[in-house]
Amino acid sequence: MLIKNAGIYLGRAFVNGDIRFSGTIDELGHIPGEADLDAGGGYLIPGLVDIHTHGARGEDFSDGRPEGLSRLSDWYATSRKKKLGPDMHIDVAVRETDRGLDVEIETSGVRGAPWRVELAFNGIDRIENAHMTMPVHGDEVLVLKDSDFTVRGPESSMEVGPAFGLHHFTEGKEDSEAKTPGAATVYLTDYTPFKHVISIRP
Repeated sequence: MLIKNAGIYLGRAFVNGDIRFSGTIDELGHIPGEADLDAGGGYLIPGLVDIHTHGARGEDFSDGRPEGLSRLSDWYATSRKKKLGPDMHIDVAVRETDRGLDVEIETSGVRGAPWRVELAFNGIDRIENAHMTMPVHGDEVLVLKDSDFTVRGPESSMEVGPAFGLHHFTEGKEDSEAKTPGAATVYLTDYTPFKHVISIRP
């Protein structure tokens, strides 16, 4: 795929250019040829499923200050093994299928860390699976242990799964993002290292 006219983060700044990729990045720069997608100057970042960091060292990515981004880039580029222990590696791949999306999440590098995937659903009134049906109004928190589940709203539904719930550590620590207000939240939880594929089907 060739995306043209995109703001691509290179080193310390967003640079307007083109990117060609096929699973991994094949080419960056000003690439001849017809675009599959014109980004219109918008920023291009990897597809993330709430994989994020808020910052470190008194800086926050959300501030968008160039000097803060520079300081954070320097800090993340340094070796932190002696200061913070081993690095956790998180790989996320999103693949379109004939029935919806498959999201593959794999963690490695740290053993035994409790980890959670947060799925927040707005505008639904019911969550159900083979074992239960639960009316929801927003602000509910569930850890589902296994099986696919369905979220239903007044006019549509979506199947998600399989669920995995190996622990109940759902509260955020330090800079964790707050739970989405008014949304029913399903946590999928496991201990690292793990590899799971979550299918999302409308």
